[in-house]
Amino acid sequence: MTSASATRRTKKVPTLLTPDTNDDSMALVVANYLRLASKNRKPATMVPRTAAVRRSTATNYPVTTKPPYNNVSLDRFEDAFRSDKLIQNGIVKRTELVLGKHGKIVLDTTEEFDDQDDRIDALNKIQDNEEYQNARKKIQQLLTQQSIDFHNKMKAAVIQCKIYGRAAIEIVSSQETGLPTSLHVLNSKRIGNVEIDPITWQFLGCHYLDLQKGPSGMDDILSADQLIYFTNRDFHVSPGSLYYGLSELEGVIDGSDSKRIAKQEDIKEIMKSNWAPFLIMKFINPNVSVAQMQEIVSGLQPGLPFAHKQDIDTQAIDLTGDLSKLTEAIDFLNRESMRELGVPAFLAGYEQIANYANSQQVLLAFKEIELDADRTWVKDTIQPQWLNKLFYKLLGIEDYEENPPEAKLTYEFQDITFETNLDKVNASLLLFDRQLISGEKVLRVAGYEDEIEEYKLRKEEIEEQQKQFLEKQQQMMKQPPSEEQEDDGKESDYNTTRVNEQISTTYRKRQASLYKKFEDTLDAIKDD
Repeated sequence: MTSASATRRTKKVPTLLTPDTNDDSMALVVANYLRLASKNRKPATMVPRTAAVRRSTATNYPVTTKPPYNNVSLDRFEDAFRSDKLIQNGIVKRTELVLGKHGKIVLDTTEEFDDQDDRIDALNKIQDNEEYQNARKKIQQLLTQQSIDFHNKMKAAVIQCKIYGRAAIEIVSSQETGLPTSLHVLNSKRIGNVEIDPITWQFLGCHYLDLQKGPSGMDDILSADQLIYFTNRDFHVSPGSLYYGLSELEGVIDGSDSKRIAKQEDIKEIMKSNWAPFLIMKFINPNVSVAQMQEIVSGLQPGLPFAHKQDIDTQAIDLTGDLSKLTEAIDFLNRESMRELGVPAFLAGYEQIANYANSQQVLLAFKEIELDADRTWVKDTIQPQWLNKLFYKLLGIEDYEENPPEAKLTYEFQDITFETNLDKVNASLLLFDRQLISGEKVLRVAGYEDEIEEYKLRKEEIEEQQKQFLEKQQQMMKQPPSEEQEDDGKESDYNTTRVNEQISTTYRKRQASLYKKFEDTLDAIKDD
């Protein structure tokens, strides 16, 4: 390299080293370049640097928006969900905890009240309205039809929304009645560009790639009235990404790729070929032919003695991989994936590190923060786009957006409890001792519903004995005492005391029998 060329090269690469001598060697240039490159390192990203959108001539607002992900990113999301079982379980378990069992539809008021009594009065008025109740019951029956199967369709849509950032359910309605006949969960990878109103930014619909464009070129659009459209974390962070949402896997996918490479290639290679050191044999005698060397090598077997009379120099090379460090890295990536997905680690199989007290506190916080937020998001999606649209259609109300009626439908999820049966029974017994709940409720909580009828009979028997005793006392107090009664006063008092003691003893025995059953229940739960 000439001095002139070296000078030109150093001008192209900024010099970070400042040597005292005028050394323009190639090593110095390479060192400068590497330091500069390491200083400007950035992580790989799927976020586009620009988001070009088509704008209307009548307004500065965009007519159409642009997806935040390309087809390669969507393929990576699908591959991570299908190939990484931990990520799949994390998303599915979280969705199942959010949706739980089949929810129920309840009537609610559209007005907000400062006074709780006023709200209760308004709710009672709505509950007593027969027309509202009939419409609600009809929608509840509609959701359980086999062609609609709303709970499972909603579950599939929420899972796709978490994977790709958005999802949609197509509503197929009857032309005669206008009521839904079936629901179709669309594939999120096949959902195309979104159409919005350029002035109000209202969602108008989206293209679906499986539909034909037709002569007009717009026949592939599904309008908002035909869809239940879900978007995940649709905060319009990237320019032009409104109504596209963000995937939960965007920050997890790199760790998933690294983990799968380790499991699919590195561990397999360690198990296959790097489980033992290999031997380098140097034949010093130049007269040994290649065939003789191959014969000696072929005769070697691991773990068995080998005898020869050749002049050979051997060297053992240990290239065994550190499997323990590799599994620790995989374990770290698994935990990090669960943290990034917002799922407690012991739900993914790490039970050995969690005791009951800590697990219960984590689950309670998980329910109050994560699950309730997701439930609110699901309710805010399905109530205006599905439930209330059907509700007002059955009631014949068309201008419900401009003039909201007094009633609306809300979707209530079945609450999740993380307490054990022992905790529930102990809590119910405390309330029973303070006469705040009935014994029937305690038996129902404990799982002894078949004992409720027998408990009621025993309770009625005790109450009847107490009633008879009180009637006898009242009759004795009304009658004036006779001479014989005065003479027999001591004996009468003694008999009354005996009757009272007998009733009290019977009552105590039956109460003791009841508590004995509760104790047996608690012991059985503890044994389980």
